[in-house]
Amino acid sequence: MAGDPTVRALRLLQNKYQPNMIFISETKIESERCKNLALRCKPNGIVSVDALNSAGDLCLLWNTELKRLDRAIAHDEWRLLFLKVGVKHLPSLKSDHNPILVKLWMKSANHPKPFRFEEVWTRDPSSYENFKDLFTSTGPNFPDDLEGLVEPIITFEKNTRLISLPSSEEITHALNSIPNLKAPGPDGIPSLVYKHYGSIIKPLLISAVQNFFSSGKILKEWNTTFITLVPKLKKASTFKDFRPISLCNVCYKVI
Repeated sequence: MAGDPTVRALRLLQNKYQPNMIFISETKIESERCKNLALRCKPNGIVSVDALNSAGDLCLLWNTELKRLDRAIAHDEWRLLFLKVGVKHLPSLKSDHNPILVKLWMKSANHPKPFRFEEVWTRDPSSYENFKDLFTSTGPNFPDDLEGLVEPIITFEKNTRLISLPSSEEITHALNSIPNLKAPGPDGIPSLVYKHYGSIIKPLLISAVQNFFSSGKILKEWNTTFITLVPKLKKASTFKDFRPISLCNVCYKVI
């Protein structure tokens, strides 16, 4: 670390990745030289530990944009007394520090995460077979008395206009208008899946959409929506600081 080429390499990495924190071990230089290094990296804070006999040394650099520097500290005996203890960071209000709330009994946040399609799967040739199995019907039998369970609530003329079948070209155009990796809905499948595996899935999508316009029925799973809050500004803390958005499934967007 004492060599100038190493320092230049570190500066190049810092300029490329813009980290909020840099941790350097085994620098083999004293604290004073670490401070000189910090001047070149231009951090807002530095902590260093001197080397011992030309070995070791630790150096930690950070800037003021680093989040959640606030921490709660407890020794092992106290943690054993309160096994369910947890720390929650609260929104910062007119300060560069986050208030922390220590709760002696905090429910686990390890809930099952919803499914999310990964773009890297499109590079695996075996994914075609997996999606083919997933989207191939097993041909279940449905009872005949399912028809007519719902009474019509619109006029015949309106219903005729609503159930006019869209063509496959119209459905494909609607699908292509959706960005590939736009935030997916609860099923976790973006429009990229329908496009990349079009030979397998697109005929099913076209058939399903046309069936909706012919039957007037839609699966409730298609209409399931995630509603999330997007902050309008930094350090948002009140309802007016957030904008609600709805994350719908691709099938629903196409319809």
